[in-house]
Amino acid sequence: MKKIAAEKGVMPGALKKVLAERFAEIRESEKSGVQKEFEKHKESGKYRGYVLLENYIIHRQLLERINLELEKPGAAETYADAVRVFEDFGLDSSLYYPCSSTLGIESSGQG
Repeated sequence: MKKIAAEKGVMPGALKKVLAERFAEIRESEKSGVQKEFEKHKESGKYRGYVLLENYIIHRQLLERINLELEKPGAAETYADAVRVFEDFGLDSSLYYPCSSTLGIESSGQG
């Protein structure tokens, strides 16, 4: 997100707020099955396949690939196992908890 903010000449916090609002509107339009007026906004269409996690914009397909890896037998029996999977995908450590929370992984301190 820092890279996008620098390209747009805005503060990362401001970009995060705008993107959070747009992602919420996208989720709402997807739930209702209506495209609303989003297509007239270039940026919203550009980020339709992404999810905002903390200060990062993550593509949904990447989250799906991570989830598939975590679902393999023995891949994530503990939170430490899940962290190893996150590391294999090159995720920043600040994303481990938000990613595990989004994917429904318990971080009970095991491992």
